[in-house]
Amino acid sequence: MAVARTFLLKPTDSLLTAFERVSANGEGFAAVVDEKKQLLGTFCDADGRHALLAGTSLEDPVSDVM
Repeated sequence: MAVARTFLLKPTDSLLTAFERVSANGEGFAAVVDEKKQLLGTFCDADGRHALLAGTSLEDPVSDVM
């Protein structure tokens, strides 16, 4: 189950957490899910890079950039 955790993000997780998870899973993306594990969207490293270039903070929630 620990491996599956690296592919899951909550919408409230920070962009920094998202980058850490994507880096840890080695696939370049993670699924953003709600408390019932329903898929809300995805986050990939390119989403994060574009957001940072646009002025988003590493502390902002991943839901702002997915």
